[in-house]
Amino acid sequence: MNPLLAALALAHQPWIAEEGQYADAAGAFPMEDIDLSIVVYDELSCSSPALWLRFSAQEGDSLWAQLGMPLLDRQVAWRPAMAVLAAGMPEADDRFPFAVPEGLGVTVLDSAEVADPEVFVEPFTGTSSWILRGETLSLPAGEGYLVAWDPAGLTGKLWLAPGLREEFESEDIERIREILDDVRTFHELDGAAEGALAACATPEEEELETGDAPGSSGDAATGCSTPPATPTGGGALLAALAGLWTARRARLEARWSDAVCP
Repeated sequence: MNPLLAALALAHQPWIAEEGQYADAAGAFPMEDIDLSIVVYDELSCSSPALWLRFSAQEGDSLWAQLGMPLLDRQVAWRPAMAVLAAGMPEADDRFPFAVPEGLGVTVLDSAEVADPEVFVEPFTGTSSWILRGETLSLPAGEGYLVAWDPAGLTGKLWLAPGLREEFESEDIERIREILDDVRTFHELDGAAEGALAACATPEEEELETGDAPGSSGDAATGCSTPPATPTGGGALLAALAGLWTARRARLEARWSDAVCP
């Protein structure tokens, strides 16, 4: 068998979101076939804090979906979430922070309790990832969405991979050849760190926070702030991330506890 075809037999069809692309329900990535195995890579930012995919289900369909992220040291303790939006699912609550299209409910699938995620090596691209969740959900007929975001408001690189049927047409192979370098760059295979986890300030927090903490850096335009530089050793990195996430979650919990729901 052709080595390229042999590798593709075990691969998802890859897509890469550009900055701001697939960031809400109106601009969601269109899944042409709910069973077709694809993967959509995205780097969440403060201006684009979620990745949205749109599907159309027939009565009796099931959706298989995985949530994962590139195997990068700085993301070792990061735990984003995914959700499925469809008719008949529970009413959205505070765990899902985005507007829900009319008539749809939400099933949230978080990864906060995942201590030791599975390592996945994609044979065609040669990239490595952590798999955080993999779930199958039964769906009613109609349109729905698959969404990924970080409940703590942190930015970072992640991917969504719905579908189990591996299938490639000739035009798919050509497109994959064209974006292969971009996929490898997304996973930072050259070893260069291309970003850092950052916390996004809410509008209320931006009003209260008049300056950055000593040693930190910030972006007033996006509301992002990054922690002070730390050594790259595992213990120091985890300690810095833990402090950042603890502070962010405390702010979120305080705001939720003060909220008055209609």
